Amino acid sequence: MPPLPVPARRPVTDHDGALAWFTAEHRVLIRVVRQAAENGFEAYAWQIAWALNTFLAPRGLWQDQLATQQVALAAAEKIDDLAGQAAANRLLSRALTRLGDHDAAEYRLKRALELHERLGDPTGQAQTLHNYCELCYLDGRLDEALAHGREALRLYRLAGNRSGEARTLNAIGWLLATTGDYVQAIESCTEALAQQRRSDDRNGQAATLDSLGFAYDRLGERDRAADCYEQAIQLFRDSVDRYHEAETLIRLGDTREGMGDRTAAAAAWRQAVRIYEDVGDPAAEEARRRLERR
Repeated sequence: MPPLPVPARRPVTDHDGALAWFTAEHRVLIRVVRQAAENGFEAYAWQIAWALNTFLAPRGLWQDQLATQQVALAAAEKIDDLAGQAAANRLLSRALTRLGDHDAAEYRLKRALELHERLGDPTGQAQTLHNYCELCYLDGRLDEALAHGREALRLYRLAGNRSGEARTLNAIGWLLATTGDYVQAIESCTEALAQQRRSDDRNGQAATLDSLGFAYDRLGERDRAADCYEQAIQLFRDSVDRYHEAETLIRLGDTREGMGDRTAAAAAWRQAVRIYEDVGDPAAEEARRRLERR
């Protein structure tokens, strides 16, 4: 029997083309992860799941991330692939954190750290500590969050990973801002932003501009804060990072409300509600409460 004809496809060569392909095919890819795991292709299963993270996480598709990484972890464990287990544990922890299961997320983070240490992988350790930093922040464990952030920064510098270094400088800046140390926060974030602009890390720039907006808002420099937030929103939108775009829209609305512009505040909050509703995120309820108190 002759082979079936293969449809001619042009290779994907740019971000927009890759995004369009993932948008069209991600449901198929989720099924491929499971089929690979069930049919003796365990290494492909965790690797495809790892690649899918860059599509699922920015869109807040945490249930898909959870299901995919559970399959990936079981597949990596089946073939005793430590690198796969480390990656799956870390990415599983991110989904669990966002879905509110912090105890399970912390267990997975500790497991990922242990595996990266066994592998002698400082970049993997740093990525995991960066995620641990976020979990501790959400739990109100700010001293522990800062300790994890500073250790991640040390490891990124040890590995010569400038992108990770810059993103961690931003995380540290955000934490400093939440503790009221706005001057140090702005210094850390400004250093991060300069590095990210040199390397054209647009999503990293967006996150750092969001942190700077928060610090300037708390200092009472609301015009400057709003400008940072609006730059961040555009950059998040350009990279289709809807989850973080919504978070920044909430903060922009709060700043606009503080400036006395309730119409602009409501417009920002409404955009955030739409995004949260689209991705099925419970944060939509808190955004609605802001609109209702007008």
